Amino acid sequence: MEKFDKSEKKGFFLVLAGGILWGTSGACGQFLFEYKDMVSTWLVPYRLLFAGVVLLSFQYAKKRQEIFKVWKSKRDVIELIIFGLIGMAGCQFTYFYSIQYSNAGTGTVLQCLSTVMIMAVTCIMVKRKPYLTELVAVAFAFSGAFLLATKGNIGTLQLSREALISGVVSAACVVVYSMEPKNLVLKYGTLTTVGWGMLIGGIVLFAAFRPYSIPVTIDPETVFCLGVIFLVGTAVAFSMYLEGVKYIGSKRAALLGTVEPVVAALWAGLVFHTDFSAADVMGFVLILSTIFLCVMDRRKQENRIQT
Repeated sequence: MEKFDKSEKKGFFLVLAGGILWGTSGACGQFLFEYKDMVSTWLVPYRLLFAGVVLLSFQYAKKRQEIFKVWKSKRDVIELIIFGLIGMAGCQFTYFYSIQYSNAGTGTVLQCLSTVMIMAVTCIMVKRKPYLTELVAVAFAFSGAFLLATKGNIGTLQLSREALISGVVSAACVVVYSMEPKNLVLKYGTLTTVGWGMLIGGIVLFAAFRPYSIPVTIDPETVFCLGVIFLVGTAVAFSMYLEGVKYIGSKRAALLGTVEPVVAALWAGLVFHTDFSAADVMGFVLILSTIFLCVMDRRKQENRIQT
């Protein structure tokens, strides 16, 4: 039986806590969309701006002028802009847009399709054929998305086009978010890179959507949910998750991260009384299974290399 030391236990706790907070953040977004008539074009620009300022302020307090070094390299600036526009603004907007037109559980599970997309991109980059487990993962992913979109009825689209398309685009943006900024993270650190990415994405979305001109209902419930989304579900959750990755590694973290869509779906069912059909549940299971399959496949590859 595998034993875990104190640092690994700490890592497991931090990653699980981060995933739970992310799932809760998605549920708070659903509450604002359903009961406060809020729209993603208001929520996401302010969320990214706030979280970006918080993370960069935290980093500035620790590292001072070092956080500005990224702007001295033209190549790094280009990579940072791509990361901010696609990996941050694109990912966050399409994620909440999908929730706006479906629910927290469905939007979060659709985003999990990114696991299969990352696998496909990796196969192309290293010029190899996919393994059997990877092909099974692709089949599960498409089957799960089909069930969510049609409820098993081939002739009808039960999930709105807006929710389906934005959910798939969100997954594609996660690929950019996960793979594009590796050099930036190595050179400048995760929090600095993510902080600038959020700030860039927030500024662009702020200019594009002009959220200040969109009327919103501000009351204690709205303020509470915004606090969870902006602070707890972004700055705190992301920091806890990355701190946990340091102790247990990205592969274990990816597996534990599946708690996020489960939490989002539980909130949607328990608090908002979202009605999930048998086809929905099966779709969730199939899509979440792709993550387990991909992680299992990575472990097999590592064992081959070690032996």
